[in-house]
Amino acid sequence: MSDHTTPAVPAIVQCTFCLCPNITTADDLEALCKNCGLDLSRLGVSSTAPTPETDGTVFSRGPDDTVNGAQAIATLFADETSPDCVVDAPPLETTSTAGASAKPKPTPTSTSTRRSPIHPWVIAGAFAVLIVGAIIATWVLLSTPPSVASAGAAPKQATPITLEGWNATPAWALDATAEETAESADGATLLVTTRDDASIVDTTTGDLLATQELGGDTSARAYWAGDTALVVDGDTLHLWSAENSTDANESGDTESDQAGWATTKLGDATVSLRGDAILAVAEVGAKYELIHADTTRDAVTVPTEGAVPVAASGDTITWGTNKGVAYVTARDGSDSRDTVLAAPTDAASVSRWISGDSKHVYVVWSDGDTDTVAVHSLESGDAVSTLPLTADREAAATSTRDGAHVAYAGVLIDATTGAITETSHDIDGTVGEQFVTTDPLTLVNPAGEATPLAGDSVTLVAMSPDGDLVVSTGDTIASLTPASADAGARTP
Repeated sequence: MSDHTTPAVPAIVQCTFCLCPNITTADDLEALCKNCGLDLSRLGVSSTAPTPETDGTVFSRGPDDTVNGAQAIATLFADETSPDCVVDAPPLETTSTAGASAKPKPTPTSTSTRRSPIHPWVIAGAFAVLIVGAIIATWVLLSTPPSVASAGAAPKQATPITLEGWNATPAWALDATAEETAESADGATLLVTTRDDASIVDTTTGDLLATQELGGDTSARAYWAGDTALVVDGDTLHLWSAENSTDANESGDTESDQAGWATTKLGDATVSLRGDAILAVAEVGAKYELIHADTTRDAVTVPTEGAVPVAASGDTITWGTNKGVAYVTARDGSDSRDTVLAAPTDAASVSRWISGDSKHVYVVWSDGDTDTVAVHSLESGDAVSTLPLTADREAAATSTRDGAHVAYAGVLIDATTGAITETSHDIDGTVGEQFVTTDPLTLVNPAGEATPLAGDSVTLVAMSPDGDLVVSTGDTIASLTPASADAGARTP
């Protein structure tokens, strides 16, 4: 019997609290974790690291975070009937300077298979770690901003729009289910109303300049008067102008998306537009107020009882009466002068005041069943031009955005010269300085020459200062550039 005593075989035991691997022996009764000081003697050893006879250099892999980490957490929450969780030592790589074959010695079995109770401070520490982690995770989630597309992300590809004479790929496109639209006098901006809001859009770039929330209870009406956009939303009037927008941005007292908008209540009054004048009408022929872009109002004096505003241009308002007399006043109704219009026959009377400009007034004379359209000089009252009217005299009049031309009941009126031209086209609206018919879709110039626009079903809503055509498809507003230099050329 040999007196040689087999030395204790070392084993790697992973600390269940800090997960640090420790080398210990089975008979080490007071082994402590070298990292956190946890008593390791309570952990049983089911396997040990082989100890080959080498030059004493031993290399080992660190603990596997996936396996050992999960086992450590399982140990912290194991009940007394759960099997002991023992971390197996990873395989060891050895080196030998003498080249002798390694002779591993017998592996002793664990001296303890009963799990020792977990110290209360270990459990408390684990719960503390979990609570702190949960607080940090919650803070990260709550402080993370909403997902926003990267500034360098590619823009959404616009759907091609086929329209004869225009490039199919839009220069820009906006998602908008437009209920009504109106373009400014210079075509640089477009007013778009939906059920929920009104927006001002730059027709060259497609940029959204300002937005106003609407009530949504009624269908809002969109108009443009001079350099002021207005939306009639029930008994509420919203107004926007570039000047108001600049003032609001400079003062900093208005949010950027609503810059330039002003709101006022109409009460029992209605809105009447005459040229670039916005009038609040409390009583037709009697009580009028001029509304400015900042919602301030000025009372307007009626030049004579029963007179109604027909047109507004520059600093004047033109009024009409049922006696065939026109009045021209200042914007506040002062400085009135009257002009008697020359009737085409002795029995004729004015049955319709159409519109007017700074030099003319346009009316319909009726004599029995005969109707005549006439343009009269505001200086002399003489008729500059006349034309028999064959269409319904109750038809609506529409003017180009600059007010230079007016279409009414099958005739086109040149506001500059007062000339009247008959047209066979049923004018439904205007875009830019041209008129529009919708069936079939056609552009009609002030001389009556037409350009068909075959292609997709769209609504023409604006013409940018650069000559790009802005259209609505129903759910999208897009800008189309001319396909050639003569795109949109007018043909008889």
